Amino acid sequence: MSAGRIHRGRPRLAAALGVAAIVAMAGAGGAAAQETVPAPAEAAERLDAAAGWRDLLEAHRSPLRPRPGDTESLILVLDAPPAGSVPAARRAQALADIEEQQGAVERVLADLGAVVTHRTAVVANTMSVALPAGGTEALARVAGVQAVVPVGFLAPAQADPGPPPGAEPGSAATPAPVGRPSGRAVRVAVLDAGIDPSHPALGGGMGPTFPILGGLDLVDGDADPRIPSDAVLTEAHGTQVVGVLLGSPAISDLAPAERPRVIVHRVVATEPVGGRLRPLARTDRVLMALERSVDPDGDGDPGDAADIVLIALSAGFTGAGRDPLNDAIDVADGLGVSVVAAAGNDGPTLTLPGSVGGPAAAPAALTVGALASRPSGGLVDLTVSLGAAAARLDDLPLVGGPVADGDLPAVLLDGPAGLLTGADDAEFRDEAGESRVSGAAVVVARGGENLHVLAHRAAAAGARALLVWDRDAGTFAISGGDGDLPIPVVGVGPGQGEGLAGLVRSRADLRLSLSGAGETRAAGPAVAAFSSTGPTAAGLQKPEILAPGIAVEAPLPGRGADGLARTGTLTGTSASAARAAALVARLRTERPGLGPAAVRSLIVQGAAPLPGVPVVAQGAGALGPPAGARVAVEPAVVHARPVGDGAARRIDMTVRNLTDRPLDFRVALRAADGAERTLRLGGRLPAGGARAVGAVVPRGARGTLVVRETRGGTVLGQAPLVPVRIAASVSAALGRPEVRRAGDRAEVIVRVGRLARVEDRVVGRVLSDLRVVLMPADGEAPVPVLGTRQPGAWPAGTYRVLVSARGSDGADVAPGRYRVRVRATAADGTVLRRTSGVVAIG
Repeated sequence: MSAGRIHRGRPRLAAALGVAAIVAMAGAGGAAAQETVPAPAEAAERLDAAAGWRDLLEAHRSPLRPRPGDTESLILVLDAPPAGSVPAARRAQALADIEEQQGAVERVLADLGAVVTHRTAVVANTMSVALPAGGTEALARVAGVQAVVPVGFLAPAQADPGPPPGAEPGSAATPAPVGRPSGRAVRVAVLDAGIDPSHPALGGGMGPTFPILGGLDLVDGDADPRIPSDAVLTEAHGTQVVGVLLGSPAISDLAPAERPRVIVHRVVATEPVGGRLRPLARTDRVLMALERSVDPDGDGDPGDAADIVLIALSAGFTGAGRDPLNDAIDVADGLGVSVVAAAGNDGPTLTLPGSVGGPAAAPAALTVGALASRPSGGLVDLTVSLGAAAARLDDLPLVGGPVADGDLPAVLLDGPAGLLTGADDAEFRDEAGESRVSGAAVVVARGGENLHVLAHRAAAAGARALLVWDRDAGTFAISGGDGDLPIPVVGVGPGQGEGLAGLVRSRADLRLSLSGAGETRAAGPAVAAFSSTGPTAAGLQKPEILAPGIAVEAPLPGRGADGLARTGTLTGTSASAARAAALVARLRTERPGLGPAAVRSLIVQGAAPLPGVPVVAQGAGALGPPAGARVAVEPAVVHARPVGDGAARRIDMTVRNLTDRPLDFRVALRAADGAERTLRLGGRLPAGGARAVGAVVPRGARGTLVVRETRGGTVLGQAPLVPVRIAASVSAALGRPEVRRAGDRAEVIVRVGRLARVEDRVVGRVLSDLRVVLMPADGEAPVPVLGTRQPGAWPAGTYRVLVSARGSDGADVAPGRYRVRVRATAADGTVLRRTSGVVAIG
């Protein structure tokens, strides 16, 4: 590894915030204890990022729950199966059963003062309700309620700070003209913020002859998905995502009547969280939007479903547990709807589980991570001279220019609290207002400032070069273009920056020079630093693919001061998902007979693996033209699951013939070194038919499953083979409960899960299915407490659980001395239990 390559640290993960239906965070300081995890020897190599460097604000997790107040928001999952999960011949009866069941539940809810806000029947049998605070425990007695899941938040999967207020007018890619759609024009439902359909990049209007057909506003409850006039800046994400989708090269050459049509469902609104307003989507709205994407007219018949659903929204990793949205995605997939989801922007953890959560973790979703590649700039060598001695750092990322000739003095932009970021003009000047950096190469700390703005600020103070020391380097890209950068901007990695800063502080005669910028030394693509990685809590690989996600040109809603449409860039896995959705639309247009599973397979088979990048980060690799494979392998990524004592793994897959002639096939496993060994898998496929096959392989088996013709060995198709990787439980993931009395109730304070930073790694443990029972001190049978079982995932934190002195049968708990036992389930299925000290009740 060359000395000049940047070794990227892990993105800092904000502590997850959360409030479940019957709990509240006991305090932000409810930190999990530290856990020592040995860093893998290859960690630095895995995170090497000479090919990219971040130009965006620190990616952050979305808050996971609305703040508790006078009412609580819940999703009730009822036990009758959703209509979309039963055969078509039984669907009418299933809808009737659901209607009857929901009616009975609603009558009970009315007595509790609850209001039903949304209901679904096709992709899920759910009722979203708002009910008075403290009434949750009564839901345990409602017949037919299978699970009570708190409403959560999804955030736009955008890793940059969003559009600046003064964004320049521009010309984001304008879609080709469209006519009335033909029978081959696929429909893409986008679940996101509202849009500005008047923007040229979105076609200039909305209706049958425009790219945007229409949609719903599930925030305001009407049929107009336009962005509110007062949210043009805060809720720009929907316009950006739809613009990236419609402007994608994948669909640019389709005939006007065959170009995809877009239906937008507005689910993002400005929510007060953490003392500020943020654009967020409530999960009950997203679930309802998915229902209306699959059943637009609400008659229970999915025959008019959209072909593709794009969810460029993500949740911070939440782990195991019931997720009705993920279940609904699986049902939509079974009805022929391709769901494309953004992987999220929580970055790598190098632990089990990974950082993919929310809709992206759904097995049936095509999950897309972000690919980083510099659109401009190049690599430069930095020579550091101290008298006759010199050292050189090679291949540092560079944008802007021109490169300064000759040696330059070095100035460290130090302040009272350490190295400054150059976020203010005054930082470049002394107390008298004179420049501190005139004629010098100035070193600043990376602080989230847009490099375009920072370079002009440094140049205005007389600096001739800008060196940005990133302690947490990611992807070097610049928003808004770099053609007018007045000085070169060079990225310096964590270790290099530390050494350089030490030298500058100790030696006033140190000189710097830049060279080699004119040479062609293209840096290859890499995984963006913010892109979430697998595996999921269930041990499955996500994302499946990567697509461009750095500074992707995207329209902005509204008009500038001159009345012209605005444009900018979008960074994040939302841009990546939009690019992938366009390719899915192209494939489904050209091959309308393909179902979602076959489409995923061809997309994955067409991906180009990135050399040296672990599969947990890239899946199958960078998005490319769909493979011309003759078979589809379903699932697109095959997982090897433990069997018996764990010494062997079981693989199961379906091979689907995409040709009009019979095929005889066999399956081989290709290792990383290219060696193949034939497995005992194969058979005959009729034209258009499919065959399910399975085999037991050694524990360490991984690589690529290659489907070949039995005679001749021609490759028909392939799929990555990865092991199921589930995080082992740790006993410290559940703390010992502390009980406090409050009238006829008790407060149970308990730490659930773990989210801790150990050196430069994040260690995560998330628990689900939390239950509270009272244990009589005299050894009598445990008493389940009403309303305290929550089947969903519990983000790591310390919680306050309110325990009523009534059992699950509604009867009062007998007075006496009790211990409180808390139990929860880890991702690997292990049940953890902790018991409190003795408390008197009654």
